[in-house]
Amino acid sequence: MESSPALPTINAYTWADHFSFDGLLSLGRSHLRKGDRASLFLAAEAALRTGDAGLASEVLQGLEMVGRGADPSCFQHIYHLALADLLGQDLAATGAVEPLLGCLSQLPLASSRLALRLLSRAGRAEAARPALEQAGHAPALYLNELADRPQAASRQLRAVLPELDADAAHLIAGFLALVPESLRQPGHEWWDPTAADPHRLTQLQERLRQALRSRQGFALIRLGDGEGLFLSGLRNDLGGATTNGTPIDPRLTPQGHLLPEEYARLMASLCGAVERADVVGLPDLDQIAHGPRQMGTVLSGLGQHLTLARLVAMRQRFVSGGAHLHLFLLHAGALLQPDLLEALHGVVGPVIPPGLEALAPGSYVVPGEKRYWTTQPGGRPPHYPHYFERFAAWADTHVRPGRLFLVGAGILGKIYCDRIRERGGVALDLGSVLDLLVERYDTRGEIRRSPHLKRAADRFLAAFAERRGGEG
Repeated sequence: MESSPALPTINAYTWADHFSFDGLLSLGRSHLRKGDRASLFLAAEAALRTGDAGLASEVLQGLEMVGRGADPSCFQHIYHLALADLLGQDLAATGAVEPLLGCLSQLPLASSRLALRLLSRAGRAEAARPALEQAGHAPALYLNELADRPQAASRQLRAVLPELDADAAHLIAGFLALVPESLRQPGHEWWDPTAADPHRLTQLQERLRQALRSRQGFALIRLGDGEGLFLSGLRNDLGGATTNGTPIDPRLTPQGHLLPEEYARLMASLCGAVERADVVGLPDLDQIAHGPRQMGTVLSGLGQHLTLARLVAMRQRFVSGGAHLHLFLLHAGALLQPDLLEALHGVVGPVIPPGLEALAPGSYVVPGEKRYWTTQPGGRPPHYPHYFERFAAWADTHVRPGRLFLVGAGILGKIYCDRIRERGGVALDLGSVLDLLVERYDTRGEIRRSPHLKRAADRFLAAFAERRGGEG
Protein backbone atom coordinates (compact mmCIF):
# COMPACT_ATOMS: atom_id res chain seq x y z
CA MET A 1 0.00 0.00 0.00
CA GLU A 2 1.24 3.49 -0.84
CA SER A 3 1.40 6.33 1.68
CA SER A 4 -1.66 8.43 2.48
CA PRO A 5 -2.83 10.31 -0.64
CA ALA A 6 -2.80 13.49 1.42
CA LEU A 7 0.95 13.50 1.94
CA PRO A 8 2.26 14.81 -1.41
CA THR A 9 0.18 17.99 -1.19
CA ILE A 10 0.63 18.55 2.55
CA ASN A 11 4.38 17.90 2.39
CA ALA A 12 4.82 20.20 -0.61
CA TYR A 13 3.19 23.00 1.36
CA THR A 14 5.16 22.17 4.53
CA TRP A 15 8.47 22.71 2.73
CA ALA A 16 7.37 25.68 0.62
CA ASP A 17 9.05 29.06 1.20
CA HIS A 18 5.67 30.65 1.90
CA PHE A 19 4.75 28.10 4.60
CA SER A 20 2.92 29.47 7.63
CA PHE A 21 0.85 28.07 10.48
CA ASP A 22 -2.25 30.02 9.42
CA GLY A 23 -1.71 29.03 5.80
CA LEU A 24 -1.69 25.34 6.75
CA LEU A 25 -4.96 25.80 8.64
CA SER A 26 -6.50 27.55 5.62
CA LEU A 27 -5.35 24.73 3.34
CA GLY A 28 -7.02 22.21 5.63
CA ARG A 29 -10.28 24.14 5.81
CA SER A 30 -10.45 24.59 2.05
CA HIS A 31 -10.16 20.82 1.55
CA LEU A 32 -12.65 20.13 4.33
CA ARG A 33 -15.28 21.98 2.30
CA LYS A 34 -14.74 19.67 -0.69
CA GLY A 35 -16.01 16.75 1.38
CA ASP A 36 -14.55 13.82 -0.58
CA ARG A 37 -12.39 11.25 1.16
CA ALA A 38 -9.03 12.33 -0.27
CA SER A 39 -9.74 15.96 0.64
CA LEU A 40 -10.79 14.95 4.13
CA PHE A 41 -7.52 13.07 4.54
CA LEU A 42 -5.63 16.26 3.68
CA ALA A 43 -7.78 18.26 6.11
CA ALA A 44 -7.04 15.62 8.75
CA GLU A 45 -3.30 16.06 8.21
CA ALA A 46 -3.67 19.83 8.58
CA ALA A 47 -5.65 19.39 11.81
CA LEU A 48 -3.11 16.99 13.27
CA ARG A 49 -0.09 19.10 12.32
CA THR A 50 -1.57 22.31 13.71
CA GLY A 51 -3.28 20.70 16.69
CA ASP A 52 -6.49 22.56 15.85
CA ALA A 53 -9.35 20.94 17.77
CA GLY A 54 -12.08 22.74 15.82
CA LEU A 55 -10.81 21.51 12.47
CA ALA A 56 -10.20 18.04 13.90
CA SER A 57 -13.79 17.76 15.12
CA GLU A 58 -15.21 18.80 11.74
CA VAL A 59 -12.96 16.41 9.82
CA LEU A 60 -13.89 13.55 12.14
CA GLN A 61 -17.56 14.17 11.42
CA GLY A 62 -16.82 14.24 7.69
CA LEU A 63 -14.92 10.94 7.83
CA GLU A 64 -17.80 9.30 9.66
CA MET A 65 -20.16 10.49 6.91
CA VAL A 66 -18.07 9.22 3.97
CA GLY A 67 -17.43 5.95 5.79
CA ARG A 68 -21.10 5.01 5.77
CA GLY A 69 -21.96 2.62 3.01
CA ALA A 70 -18.39 2.56 1.73
CA ASP A 71 -15.43 0.33 2.36
CA PRO A 72 -13.16 2.56 4.49
CA SER A 73 -9.46 2.48 3.74
CA CYS A 74 -6.81 1.71 6.32
CA PHE A 75 -5.85 5.38 6.32
CA GLN A 76 -9.40 6.28 7.29
CA HIS A 77 -9.04 4.17 10.44
CA ILE A 78 -5.70 5.84 11.22
CA TYR A 79 -7.08 9.35 10.79
CA HIS A 80 -10.17 8.46 12.79
CA LEU A 81 -8.03 7.34 15.72
CA ALA A 82 -5.51 10.19 15.40
CA LEU A 83 -8.22 12.86 15.37
CA ALA A 84 -10.03 11.20 18.28
CA ASP A 85 -6.73 11.15 20.18
CA LEU A 86 -6.20 14.86 19.50
CA LEU A 87 -9.67 15.53 20.87
CA GLY A 88 -9.01 13.46 24.01
CA GLN A 89 -11.57 10.78 23.17
CA ASP A 90 -11.46 7.15 24.30
CA LEU A 91 -9.75 5.40 21.39
CA ALA A 92 -11.10 1.99 22.34
CA ALA A 93 -14.63 3.34 21.90
CA THR A 94 -14.12 4.70 18.37
CA GLY A 95 -14.72 1.42 16.56
CA ALA A 96 -11.55 1.96 14.52
CA VAL A 97 -9.08 -0.11 16.55
CA GLU A 98 -10.00 -3.60 15.33
CA PRO A 99 -10.32 -2.56 11.66
CA LEU A 100 -6.88 -0.95 11.86
CA LEU A 101 -5.37 -4.10 13.35
CA GLY A 102 -6.91 -6.02 10.46
CA CYS A 103 -5.16 -3.97 7.76
CA LEU A 104 -1.99 -3.08 9.65
CA SER A 105 0.28 -5.39 7.64
CA GLN A 106 -0.63 -3.50 4.44
CA LEU A 107 0.69 -0.11 5.62
CA PRO A 108 4.02 1.47 4.63
CA LEU A 109 6.58 2.05 7.37
CA ALA A 110 5.82 5.73 8.08
CA SER A 111 2.10 5.02 8.49
CA SER A 112 2.91 1.96 10.59
CA ARG A 113 4.70 4.20 13.08
CA LEU A 114 1.62 6.35 13.56
CA ALA A 115 -0.60 3.26 13.73
CA LEU A 116 1.61 1.70 16.39
CA ARG A 117 1.52 4.88 18.47
CA LEU A 118 -2.26 5.05 18.29
CA LEU A 119 -2.73 1.36 19.04
CA SER A 120 -0.39 1.75 22.01
CA ARG A 121 -2.58 4.60 23.26
CA ALA A 122 -5.56 2.25 22.89
CA GLY A 123 -3.77 -0.48 24.89
CA ARG A 124 -3.28 -2.76 21.87
CA ALA A 125 0.44 -2.46 21.21
CA GLU A 126 1.14 -6.17 21.67
CA ALA A 127 -1.72 -7.12 19.38
CA ALA A 128 -0.11 -4.99 16.66
CA ARG A 129 3.28 -6.65 16.77
CA PRO A 130 2.57 -9.81 14.71
CA ALA A 131 1.17 -7.77 11.81
CA LEU A 132 4.13 -5.38 11.91
CA GLU A 133 6.52 -8.33 11.87
CA GLN A 134 4.63 -9.82 8.92
CA ALA A 135 5.01 -6.52 7.05
CA GLY A 136 8.75 -6.50 7.73
CA HIS A 137 8.58 -3.24 9.72
CA ALA A 138 9.46 -4.62 13.16
CA PRO A 139 13.27 -4.11 12.87
CA ALA A 140 12.75 -0.40 12.22
CA LEU A 141 9.90 0.16 14.67
CA TYR A 142 11.49 -1.67 17.58
CA LEU A 143 15.12 -0.73 16.98
CA ASN A 144 15.51 0.91 20.41
CA GLU A 145 14.77 -2.45 22.03
CA LEU A 146 18.24 -3.53 20.85
CA ALA A 147 19.98 -0.86 22.95
CA ASP A 148 21.09 -3.41 25.57
CA ARG A 149 22.33 -5.82 22.84
CA PRO A 150 25.13 -3.87 21.17
CA GLN A 151 26.11 -6.55 18.64
CA ALA A 152 22.57 -6.85 17.31
CA ALA A 153 22.17 -3.05 17.37
CA SER A 154 25.41 -2.59 15.45
CA ARG A 155 24.29 -5.05 12.76
CA GLN A 156 20.92 -3.35 12.37
CA LEU A 157 22.49 0.11 12.15
CA ARG A 158 24.73 -1.04 9.33
CA ALA A 159 21.78 -2.66 7.57
CA VAL A 160 19.95 0.68 7.59
CA LEU A 161 23.04 2.87 7.08
CA PRO A 162 25.40 0.95 4.78
CA GLU A 163 27.78 3.93 4.66
CA LEU A 164 28.44 3.52 8.41
CA ASP A 165 31.68 1.64 8.92
CA ALA A 166 31.85 -1.27 11.34
CA ASP A 167 33.97 0.54 13.94
CA ALA A 168 31.60 3.50 14.12
CA ALA A 169 28.53 1.24 14.37
CA HIS A 170 30.21 -0.77 17.12
CA LEU A 171 31.15 2.39 19.03
CA ILE A 172 27.63 3.85 18.75
CA ALA A 173 25.93 0.65 19.84
CA GLY A 174 28.38 0.14 22.71
CA PHE A 175 27.87 3.72 23.88
CA LEU A 176 24.08 3.42 24.01
CA ALA A 177 24.35 0.10 25.87
CA LEU A 178 25.94 2.07 28.74
CA VAL A 179 23.14 4.60 29.23
CA PRO A 180 19.51 4.34 30.42
CA GLU A 181 16.90 3.31 27.86
CA SER A 182 15.56 5.87 25.42
CA LEU A 183 13.30 8.62 26.71
CA ARG A 184 11.25 8.25 23.53
CA GLN A 185 8.27 5.91 23.33
CA PRO A 186 7.79 3.44 20.43
CA GLY A 187 5.85 4.39 17.33
CA HIS A 188 7.09 7.95 16.94
CA GLU A 189 9.03 9.54 14.11
CA TRP A 190 12.58 10.66 14.96
CA TRP A 191 11.48 14.32 15.10
CA ASP A 192 8.18 13.93 17.01
CA PRO A 193 7.96 16.39 19.96
CA THR A 194 5.25 14.25 21.59
CA ALA A 195 7.47 11.16 21.84
CA ALA A 196 8.85 11.58 25.38
CA ASP A 197 7.76 9.28 28.18
CA PRO A 198 5.66 11.71 30.28
CA HIS A 199 6.73 10.26 33.65
CA ARG A 200 10.44 10.53 32.89
CA LEU A 201 9.99 14.00 31.42
CA THR A 202 8.26 15.10 34.62
CA GLN A 203 11.23 13.77 36.61
CA LEU A 204 13.58 15.88 34.49
CA GLN A 205 11.43 18.95 35.04
CA GLU A 206 11.53 18.38 38.79
CA ARG A 207 15.34 18.18 38.73
CA LEU A 208 15.41 21.56 37.02
CA ARG A 209 13.02 23.10 39.53
CA GLN A 210 14.97 21.62 42.44
CA ALA A 211 18.14 23.25 41.14
CA LEU A 212 16.37 26.61 41.13
CA ARG A 213 14.97 26.10 44.63
CA SER A 214 18.34 25.08 46.03
CA ARG A 215 20.13 27.82 44.04
CA GLN A 216 22.57 25.30 42.60
CA GLY A 217 24.21 25.52 39.21
CA PHE A 218 22.51 23.33 36.60
CA ALA A 219 22.90 22.80 32.86
CA LEU A 220 20.69 20.87 30.47
CA ILE A 221 22.27 20.53 27.04
CA ARG A 222 21.55 18.58 23.87
CA LEU A 223 23.90 17.16 21.28
CA GLY A 224 22.68 16.85 17.70
CA ASP A 225 24.28 16.39 14.32
CA GLY A 226 25.93 19.84 14.41
CA GLU A 227 27.81 19.02 17.59
CA GLY A 228 28.50 15.54 16.24
CA LEU A 229 30.18 16.89 13.13
CA PHE A 230 32.31 19.20 15.27
CA LEU A 231 33.25 16.35 17.62
CA SER A 232 34.22 14.28 14.59
CA GLY A 233 36.49 17.00 13.20
CA LEU A 234 34.16 17.79 10.28
CA ARG A 235 32.86 21.25 11.17
CA ASN A 236 35.79 23.57 11.69
CA ASP A 237 33.74 26.73 11.11
CA LEU A 238 31.56 26.04 14.18
CA GLY A 239 28.51 25.69 11.97
CA GLY A 240 29.06 29.13 10.45
CA ALA A 241 29.70 30.93 13.75
CA THR A 242 33.06 32.15 12.44
CA THR A 243 31.61 33.74 9.29
CA ASN A 244 28.21 35.19 10.32
CA GLY A 245 29.54 38.74 10.46
CA THR A 246 32.41 40.87 9.22
CA PRO A 247 35.31 40.88 9.23
CA ILE A 248 36.47 37.30 9.72
CA ASP A 249 38.95 37.26 12.57
CA PRO A 250 42.59 37.26 11.37
CA ARG A 251 43.38 34.40 13.75
CA LEU A 252 41.28 32.13 11.51
CA THR A 253 41.84 31.07 7.92
CA PRO A 254 40.40 33.37 5.22
CA GLN A 255 37.49 30.91 4.93
CA GLY A 256 36.79 31.21 8.66
CA HIS A 257 38.16 27.81 9.60
CA LEU A 258 39.69 27.17 13.00
CA LEU A 259 43.40 26.45 13.10
CA PRO A 260 44.35 23.12 14.71
CA GLU A 261 45.38 24.56 18.09
CA GLU A 262 42.15 26.55 18.43
CA TYR A 263 40.05 23.59 17.31
CA ALA A 264 41.68 21.47 20.02
CA ARG A 265 41.08 24.15 22.66
CA LEU A 266 37.40 24.46 21.81
CA MET A 267 37.06 20.68 21.64
CA ALA A 268 38.37 20.46 25.19
CA SER A 269 35.89 23.15 26.28
CA LEU A 270 32.96 21.35 24.64
CA CYS A 271 33.92 17.96 26.10
CA GLY A 272 34.32 19.60 29.51
CA ALA A 273 30.85 21.13 29.17
CA VAL A 274 29.44 17.70 28.35
CA GLU A 275 31.15 16.10 31.33
CA ARG A 276 29.95 18.74 33.77
CA ALA A 277 26.37 19.08 32.47
CA ASP A 278 23.61 17.68 34.66
CA VAL A 279 21.56 16.44 31.70
CA VAL A 280 22.93 15.62 28.24
CA GLY A 281 20.37 14.77 25.56
CA LEU A 282 21.60 12.33 22.90
CA PRO A 283 20.03 10.69 19.85
CA ASP A 284 18.86 7.11 20.31
CA LEU A 285 19.28 4.20 17.90
CA ASP A 286 16.07 4.96 16.05
CA GLN A 287 16.99 8.62 15.55
CA ILE A 288 20.46 7.67 14.32
CA ALA A 289 19.02 5.13 11.88
CA HIS A 290 16.12 7.22 10.55
CA GLY A 291 17.01 10.85 11.31
CA PRO A 292 19.63 13.12 9.71
CA ARG A 293 22.44 11.03 8.25
CA GLN A 294 25.08 12.62 10.48
CA MET A 295 23.25 11.96 13.76
CA GLY A 296 25.53 9.04 14.62
CA THR A 297 28.54 11.37 14.70
CA VAL A 298 27.38 12.56 18.15
CA LEU A 299 28.20 9.24 19.77
CA SER A 300 31.12 8.24 17.59
CA GLY A 301 32.58 11.73 18.10
CA LEU A 302 32.20 11.63 21.87
CA GLY A 303 33.80 8.21 21.86
CA GLN A 304 36.86 9.68 20.16
CA HIS A 305 37.43 12.25 22.93
CA LEU A 306 36.15 10.72 26.18
CA THR A 307 37.58 7.54 27.59
CA LEU A 308 35.34 4.64 28.52
CA ALA A 309 35.93 5.36 32.21
CA ARG A 310 34.80 8.98 31.77
CA LEU A 311 31.71 7.92 29.84
CA VAL A 312 30.76 5.33 32.46
CA ALA A 313 31.19 7.92 35.22
CA MET A 314 28.55 10.16 33.66
CA ARG A 315 26.24 7.49 32.20
CA GLN A 316 23.25 8.47 34.35
CA ARG A 317 23.41 12.04 33.06
CA PHE A 318 23.03 10.97 29.44
CA VAL A 319 19.46 10.90 28.13
CA SER A 320 19.17 8.65 25.11
CA GLY A 321 16.40 9.96 22.85
CA GLY A 322 16.96 13.43 24.32
CA ALA A 323 18.37 15.22 21.29
CA HIS A 324 15.02 17.06 21.12
CA LEU A 325 14.58 17.63 24.83
CA HIS A 326 13.95 21.32 24.12
CA LEU A 327 10.90 20.45 22.02
CA PHE A 328 9.70 17.87 24.55
CA LEU A 329 9.87 20.46 27.33
CA LEU A 330 8.10 23.11 25.27
CA HIS A 331 5.33 20.74 24.20
CA ALA A 332 4.84 19.48 27.77
CA GLY A 333 4.46 23.03 29.11
CA ALA A 334 7.52 22.79 31.33
CA LEU A 335 8.21 26.51 30.99
CA LEU A 336 4.73 27.44 32.21
CA GLN A 337 5.58 26.63 35.83
CA PRO A 338 5.30 29.82 37.95
CA ASP A 339 8.67 29.26 39.65
CA LEU A 340 10.43 28.96 36.27
CA LEU A 341 8.72 32.07 34.94
CA GLU A 342 9.81 33.99 38.03
CA ALA A 343 13.39 32.74 37.82
CA LEU A 344 13.75 33.48 34.09
CA HIS A 345 16.43 36.18 33.84
CA GLY A 346 17.76 36.25 30.30
CA VAL A 347 18.21 34.83 26.83
CA VAL A 348 21.52 33.88 25.22
CA GLY A 349 20.86 33.69 21.51
CA PRO A 350 20.27 35.56 18.24
CA VAL A 351 17.13 37.40 19.33
CA ILE A 352 15.02 38.39 22.31
CA PRO A 353 11.58 37.21 21.19
CA PRO A 354 8.72 39.72 21.18
CA GLY A 355 6.95 39.36 24.49
CA LEU A 356 10.19 38.67 26.38
CA GLU A 357 11.54 42.23 26.15
CA ALA A 358 11.60 42.41 29.95
CA LEU A 359 14.55 39.98 29.79
CA ALA A 360 16.69 42.33 27.68
CA PRO A 361 18.83 43.69 30.56
CA GLY A 362 19.88 40.15 31.49
CA SER A 363 20.33 38.83 27.95
CA TYR A 364 23.34 38.29 25.70
CA VAL A 365 22.53 38.59 21.99
CA VAL A 366 24.88 36.90 19.53
CA PRO A 367 24.76 36.66 15.72
CA GLY A 368 22.52 33.82 14.54
CA GLU A 369 23.24 30.96 12.18
CA LYS A 370 24.50 32.33 8.89
CA ARG A 371 22.16 30.15 6.80
CA TYR A 372 19.04 31.59 8.42
CA TRP A 373 19.71 34.82 10.31
CA THR A 374 21.18 36.63 7.34
CA THR A 375 20.08 40.13 8.31
CA GLN A 376 22.80 41.30 10.68
CA PRO A 377 23.66 44.91 11.47
CA GLY A 378 26.37 46.24 9.15
CA GLY A 379 29.88 45.69 10.38
CA ARG A 380 28.84 43.38 13.20
CA PRO A 381 31.62 40.86 13.89
CA PRO A 382 31.00 37.11 13.70
CA HIS A 383 29.85 35.15 16.73
CA TYR A 384 33.27 33.57 17.08
CA PRO A 385 35.63 34.68 18.46
CA HIS A 386 34.28 38.19 19.24
CA TYR A 387 31.16 37.38 21.27
CA PHE A 388 32.52 34.10 22.59
CA GLU A 389 35.53 35.78 24.16
CA ARG A 390 33.36 38.41 25.89
CA PHE A 391 30.83 35.98 27.30
CA ALA A 392 32.77 35.15 30.48
CA ALA A 393 32.87 38.82 31.55
CA TRP A 394 29.16 39.18 30.80
CA ALA A 395 28.39 36.04 32.83
CA ASP A 396 30.38 37.36 35.80
CA THR A 397 28.09 40.39 35.85
CA HIS A 398 24.70 38.81 35.11
CA VAL A 399 24.68 35.20 36.28
CA ARG A 400 23.68 34.56 39.89
CA PRO A 401 22.37 31.50 41.76
CA GLY A 402 18.66 31.03 41.20
CA ARG A 403 18.62 32.75 37.80
CA LEU A 404 17.39 30.84 34.75
CA PHE A 405 18.74 31.46 31.24
CA LEU A 406 17.40 30.19 27.91
CA VAL A 407 20.29 29.43 25.57
CA GLY A 408 20.15 29.02 21.79
CA ALA A 409 23.63 29.56 20.42
CA GLY A 410 24.62 26.44 18.50
CA ILE A 411 27.79 24.54 19.33
CA LEU A 412 29.15 27.41 21.42
CA GLY A 413 25.88 27.48 23.38
CA LYS A 414 26.86 24.26 25.15
CA ILE A 415 29.96 26.00 26.48
CA TYR A 416 27.83 29.00 27.52
CA CYS A 417 25.54 26.65 29.46
CA ASP A 418 28.59 25.28 31.26
CA ARG A 419 29.76 28.76 32.25
CA ILE A 420 26.29 29.71 33.49
CA ARG A 421 26.24 26.54 35.58
CA GLU A 422 29.74 27.25 36.91
CA ARG A 423 28.50 30.59 38.26
CA GLY A 424 25.49 29.05 40.00
CA GLY A 425 22.87 29.80 37.35
CA VAL A 426 20.54 27.39 35.58
CA ALA A 427 20.94 27.02 31.81
CA LEU A 428 18.45 25.41 29.44
CA ASP A 429 19.77 24.68 25.96
CA LEU A 430 16.57 25.48 24.05
CA GLY A 431 18.13 25.97 20.62
CA SER A 432 15.52 26.31 17.91
CA VAL A 433 12.74 27.02 20.42
CA LEU A 434 14.01 30.61 20.26
CA ASP A 435 13.44 30.52 16.48
CA LEU A 436 9.92 29.22 17.05
CA LEU A 437 9.18 32.03 19.51
CA VAL A 438 9.68 34.51 16.66
CA GLU A 439 7.75 32.28 14.23
CA ARG A 440 10.78 31.16 12.25
CA TYR A 441 9.82 27.76 10.81
CA ASP A 442 12.69 27.52 8.35
CA THR A 443 15.61 26.79 10.65
CA ARG A 444 14.80 23.18 11.59
CA GLY A 445 12.85 20.43 9.87
CA GLU A 446 11.47 19.29 13.22
CA ILE A 447 9.57 22.58 13.52
CA ARG A 448 8.25 22.45 9.95
CA ARG A 449 6.94 18.95 10.64
CA SER A 450 5.34 19.97 13.96
CA PRO A 451 3.79 23.42 13.48
CA HIS A 452 1.46 22.69 16.40
CA LEU A 453 4.45 23.64 18.56
CA LYS A 454 3.46 27.24 17.80
CA ARG A 455 0.55 26.78 20.19
CA ALA A 456 2.93 25.72 22.96
CA ALA A 457 5.19 28.69 22.18
CA ASP A 458 2.21 31.06 22.29
CA ARG A 459 1.13 29.61 25.66
CA PHE A 460 4.61 30.25 27.05
CA LEU A 461 4.69 33.84 25.83
CA ALA A 462 1.19 34.45 27.23
CA ALA A 463 2.15 32.95 30.59
CA PHE A 464 5.26 35.14 30.77
CA ALA A 465 3.24 38.24 29.88
CA GLU A 466 0.71 37.44 32.59
CA ARG A 467 3.38 36.79 35.21
CA ARG A 468 6.05 39.31 34.26
CA GLY A 469 4.43 41.63 31.72
CA GLY A 470 4.71 44.70 33.91
CA GLU A 471 8.51 44.57 34.03
CA GLY A 472 10.88 46.45 31.83
